[in-house]
Amino acid sequence: MGLYSKTLYYNVALFWEGVEAFTTVINDVNAKYNDAFWRRFAFWGRRMRTPEWKINVRDTEINVAAAVLSANGQKPLRGAGAWQTYGGTIPLIGHGFQMDASDFMALKAFEPIADDPNFHARYDYLERFAAAVGGMHSRINMMVFEGLSTGFITADAQNNGEGIQIAVDLNYPSDRFKVPSYGIWGSGTDDPIQDLLDIQDWMDDNSLPYTNWLISKKLIREMSVNKNVRVKIAMKMYPNTPNPGQIPLTRKEVMEGLVNYYGIVPIIEIDEKSNVERDGKGNVIKSFAEDVAVLCVPDRFFELQNCENIYEMDNNPNVLHSSVEEGRISVIVEYFSNPVKDVTSMEAYVLPVPRNPNNICILKTSTDQPWGGGKTTKTTKAGRAVKTAAAPVVTTIAVGEGEYDRAAVISAMETIGVKINANTGVAKTQEAVNLLGEEKIKALENVLNGNAPANKEEANKEEANQ
Repeated sequence: MGLYSKTLYYNVALFWEGVEAFTTVINDVNAKYNDAFWRRFAFWGRRMRTPEWKINVRDTEINVAAAVLSANGQKPLRGAGAWQTYGGTIPLIGHGFQMDASDFMALKAFEPIADDPNFHARYDYLERFAAAVGGMHSRINMMVFEGLSTGFITADAQNNGEGIQIAVDLNYPSDRFKVPSYGIWGSGTDDPIQDLLDIQDWMDDNSLPYTNWLISKKLIREMSVNKNVRVKIAMKMYPNTPNPGQIPLTRKEVMEGLVNYYGIVPIIEIDEKSNVERDGKGNVIKSFAEDVAVLCVPDRFFELQNCENIYEMDNNPNVLHSSVEEGRISVIVEYFSNPVKDVTSMEAYVLPVPRNPNNICILKTSTDQPWGGGKTTKTTKAGRAVKTAAAPVVTTIAVGEGEYDRAAVISAMETIGVKINANTGVAKTQEAVNLLGEEKIKALENVLNGNAPANKEEANKEEANQ
């Protein structure tokens, strides 16, 4: 069996000799997006069976110091540390395209190659497929860059005119949203260099990892002509000059000076654009906020949560089923005879989720008023509230193999003789559980699962009876 059909068809599913050949070809097309911008900041996570997702986040990366012991001293057993859990629902993305009778009639004007009568139609199809699968990568780009720069992922009337409206809060802590300490950038009293250094110091003081600043092309351009920035760089480059503000500097000299003279970590320039359709017309938008500077470890910052979709469960023999991105983006091709048309659709459940939302800091340079990133209420132009698709929750405590409500765990701990304040938060409660010995954790699990006496009095009675 060959790769291409030698018979003239209007059903594009028959252009290739079998679904395996079609899958090979469309994955070759998708390979042009192996360097898609989002891959620098995100990676595909494990596929789930349902659109529900959950991740555990450690409160601190600082490990408990080992104890100093005598030669025969007993080694203390450490807990794993406090973890928090949050989760939500993965949204569905997708679109498609069609080739109809007018397309096929136009393609017939080309002389077919003798041994490949579908050459021109197949070429036209793959061009359209490349554009459509590129649109899937474009939506992932939008999610990643909006999430990085605002702590929020939205689908609204501006960037999703053809679909539903959602707003996903990525659960960045409120103290990760910073404003300039010396004035709005460009105000004349501002000190962008010191703002960046202060935030790096703050991350160091809190033992938070970082390697790069992410800054939009527009903001980098503004920084490179900022008078106060240029003066400070010129004073380092030419320490004996009487008029550092008069020294001509290139943008490259300014940006390199930030790193070389002041210890600013390397800056990654973000110049991201996406084309979205509203009312049938294309509109170019930028998902990365142009007035922010983001400090983090960008490599694999996000895990792309994903799951099986309905196309994979469809067994219609008259529909061609395939996929790209190792099955994560499903593709179906349907053929209709009256009127003649081929419809190709693709979809995927996907959501970029930070592996640890604590490890980021966002400086909004255009305001000196406190802000909450994407956590502020969002509305459409019509004033309707945006639907929250995945509000993070931090309510459960891990005990043994299960997870339980915080209040239930506190009550059960009292039953086994460990008393903690009823108002203790999730993190501290989890820490207390982690410090319990193996026998205590097993007893706690039994109480939570209803396999133990409900209180100490009943336990004492059972003990007396034995």
